[in-house]
Amino acid sequence: MMDVKINPSIVFIDVLPDCCEICLTSNEETGHNEKPNALRIPWAHSKPQVSFQR
Repeated sequence: MMDVKINPSIVFIDVLPDCCEICLTSNEETGHNEKPNALRIPWAHSKPQVSFQR
């Protein structure tokens, strides 16, 4: 397993422009600044340099 350390503030700001619309529509109950949901989408669909799941 990779021990990847992320600064949530920097990562969230970095991906927010890409996921803002998606988060507002898919996560509007909790708000689009719900970090796990907000980050999950751009990691999966864009930002290949941030995808370290493999």
